[in-house]
Amino acid sequence: MTTSDITKELLSRLGTGSTASDIAKLFGEACEWNIPGDKTAFPWIGKMKGREAVESFVRDTRLLLEPILFDVQGVITNEERGVILGYLESRVRATSKIIKTSFAIILTVAEDQITSFTMLEDSFAVSSAAKELMLRKD
Repeated sequence: MTTSDITKELLSRLGTGSTASDIAKLFGEACEWNIPGDKTAFPWIGKMKGREAVESFVRDTRLLLEPILFDVQGVITNEERGVILGYLESRVRATSKIIKTSFAIILTVAEDQITSFTMLEDSFAVSSAAKELMLRKD
């Protein structure tokens, strides 16, 4: 599979509600996962390794967030990189707070698997929504 094929397949699996395990199968066993931001905001923020990080991300986001909009505005690929540009809106289930953010997902692909995933988003918006959640728990 080409990088373009793998990038499109990732988007397809995310969009059709595939299981966390099926999504994780696109990733290498030792893949690097990084969503920079406030690590106290949500469990998937920060640097992690392995397919377990992918599975946790899928499970946790489905548990804690309600998707409102996931608009892919462009996909750029070459032999080893895929970049997905877009905009998303999600509702934090516990607070009804809506996170609105543009995003860029940067994938590195080797030997037909994703070896690196980095998602850049408005970390302030994400952190603000989470802080409201933490304040409600106190």
